[in-house]
Amino acid sequence: MYQIGRNYYKPSEPVEIPQYKLSLWPGFAISVSHFESKLLFNADVNYKVLRNETVLEFMTDLCLRTDMSCFTETCHKQLVGLIVLTRYNNKTYRIDDIDWSVKPTHAFQKRDGSETTYVDYYKQQYDITLSDLNQPVLVSLLKRRRNDNSEPQMVHLIPELCFLTGLTSQATSDFRLMKAVAEETRLSPMGRQQQLARLADDIQRNQVTRFELETWGLHFGSQLSLTGRVVPSEKILLQDHTCQPAFAADWSKDMRSCKVLSSEPLNTWLIVCCSRAEHLIESFLSCLRRVGGSTGFSVGHPKIIKVDENPAAFLRAIQLHVNPDVQLVMCILPSNQKNYYDSIKRYLSSDCPVPSQCVLTRTLNKQGMMLSVATKIAMQMTCKLGGELWAVEIPLKSLMVVGIDICRDALSKDVAVVGFVASINSRITRWFSRCVLQRTAADIADCLKVCMTGALNKWYKHNHDLPARIIAYRDGVGNGQLKAVLEYEVPQLLSSVTECGSDARSCRLSVVVVRKRCLLRLFAESGHTLQNPPLGTVVDSEATRPEYDFYLTSQTANRGTVSPTYYNVIYDDNALKPDHMQRLTFKLCHLYYNWQNPGCSKTCSSTPASAPEFWTTQQSCLIFY
Repeated sequence: MYQIGRNYYKPSEPVEIPQYKLSLWPGFAISVSHFESKLLFNADVNYKVLRNETVLEFMTDLCLRTDMSCFTETCHKQLVGLIVLTRYNNKTYRIDDIDWSVKPTHAFQKRDGSETTYVDYYKQQYDITLSDLNQPVLVSLLKRRRNDNSEPQMVHLIPELCFLTGLTSQATSDFRLMKAVAEETRLSPMGRQQQLARLADDIQRNQVTRFELETWGLHFGSQLSLTGRVVPSEKILLQDHTCQPAFAADWSKDMRSCKVLSSEPLNTWLIVCCSRAEHLIESFLSCLRRVGGSTGFSVGHPKIIKVDENPAAFLRAIQLHVNPDVQLVMCILPSNQKNYYDSIKRYLSSDCPVPSQCVLTRTLNKQGMMLSVATKIAMQMTCKLGGELWAVEIPLKSLMVVGIDICRDALSKDVAVVGFVASINSRITRWFSRCVLQRTAADIADCLKVCMTGALNKWYKHNHDLPARIIAYRDGVGNGQLKAVLEYEVPQLLSSVTECGSDARSCRLSVVVVRKRCLLRLFAESGHTLQNPPLGTVVDSEATRPEYDFYLTSQTANRGTVSPTYYNVIYDDNALKPDHMQRLTFKLCHLYYNWQNPGCSKTCSSTPASAPEFWTTQQSCLIFY
């Protein structure tokens, strides 16, 4: 196996998907850490997605589809920030720039001080003959080691030898492509466990590895077996109905026939579309009104605006027709090209704040699914107008829930967006939100005092009192940053609370770090086979650390393996019992309004993390559109 980044892969055993020019390298993500009472070896099956397309081939194809006057600019936009793999040494690099002035025939200085051209270097070193001598070079700045203040080392790469990794946003929206990838990578619990057992067996059989472990006084023990527990399923509260979905936590059918908690009537709104989508509008509106009648969402007739099929035409129509009375703008887009969505969202989120709803023409073409499509769109529109779809029982009174996340742009690593949301009512269905741009290399927020003060003021305006408890969920924090969050972010939250006056002195704060991507997988034993753990499974011993932490399985999967979410309570003034903190967190996983039914490639039910974390992640990432 070869190490690429932090993981290990087998390039000698690729899984080919020729119809999409993709290769999957099987491998493993591995870590060794000290948990409650012992050192644990943690591994999971991992795949490296490679495109069987070099950067040079990508640039050539782009050249054929792009005006030459803007070719270099388009190349820069499309390539900078992507990760490429050079197969001659199985290393990955991030593209930081393209140097059009340097060609493969140019000379460079080697480490021994001698000079050679790129053409000669690759021929002598790797027996590779470069075919295009006019291609530019890619520039990659190698990461500096921790506590290394020296200038980052610049590396030149030849596009012809660089293979693109990962999937583009266009590829991930291709259902057939993602299905083909999932068929190769989605492993059942039994299949995953067999591969992991084979890895452990290979390590123990390897004499060199065994000798190295013995040198350190280490050896492999048995596979960890532990006892978890399942928290009770949640009741979903609607206006005129209460449902308690069992195993799969699927209440999508209830949403089609039951009234939502609250909604605002949609009277003044726009639909912007191109001519070829016009014939779909009436049938869509008919389904939308039908759904609205069942759910209590009143939908008036919109003003329909026809435009040419280009992003600029959509934007001009919006700028011309949006006025202070418009409640919502719906755009029926001809394709999922990023520039359509980006320009519309940028204008209606920042320049002229008005709720917006984007729908693809091909989505409305699915006549057999129109009622389902209309239901989902009606739910989203209800939320954007300030409505509440459903709630769960929250035993804690006067509780504010906060979500915090930081998103960083792939092209501007020195710019980050802090996303902040906070509930402002006791049902945790209405939210205050704020985004703040900050320039910092570290993923630590320095604007939380301002955000928290705004949230407390909004809560006071809504409830005429301050919350008795605040529980903040902080996403995107690695183990190495926990101390910084505790010493720098938590004091900001505490300071904003204490400065709100004497009423806030009794307000208690807890901070929970959330990690949605974790190596650990949980399997439930069922006779002689393994299954996914039941929805609501909690593990808070043996596989956890000595601190106050737990794993929660808050999704189900008909195929593949579910991933638990890791929660680490790093600050706790509320002194809730662990079971109560776990139960509350599970409740919050039901409050992300986009998911009330099976979806995604895993057939997910309730969300894999709490609702505040999803709001903040989407909110902060949206700023970069």
